[in-house]
Amino acid sequence: MGHNFENLKTHILAMSEADHWNAALEEWKLEYVEVPEEGEEREPEHCPCGHYPIIELCWLRNQQNGRSTFVGNVCVKKFMGIDAGTVADGLKRIAADTSKALNVAATKYAHERGWINNWERGFCLDTARKRKLSGRQLDKRIQINETVMAKTREMGKHTR
Repeated sequence: MGHNFENLKTHILAMSEADHWNAALEEWKLEYVEVPEEGEEREPEHCPCGHYPIIELCWLRNQQNGRSTFVGNVCVKKFMGIDAGTVADGLKRIAADTSKALNVAATKYAHERGWINNWERGFCLDTARKRKLSGRQLDKRIQINETVMAKTREMGKHTR
């Protein structure tokens, strides 16, 4: 099924304090991107826009009333201008292999949520393209990635 912006708009407005789309947009923030664990079987979901299937759920929280909902990564990009698909790709990469580098979008996402500090953000960005890391660098990358994945799992438990 395709994307229907009017369905998304109706869903978001119904959960917002504002009565108008542009004002409602200001109330919502991307809280987290839920990606399946490596090997995890999950039933696909329907995006409020009507698109099916979606596997990566982009959880949004209304800053005015605390309500939350999920949308697909295409809608969060249209709705909020955030490329959640790239974040999801980065999270999936480290879920499959914690020795892999977080991509820039996933690094920024983790840093904005306070999951990694400024130094760790810089480390991730500085080593993102490196194929050969020293033993200590690799250990640090794995530690950071495990922290990000633990926070991702923790967020999933609180959202559902």
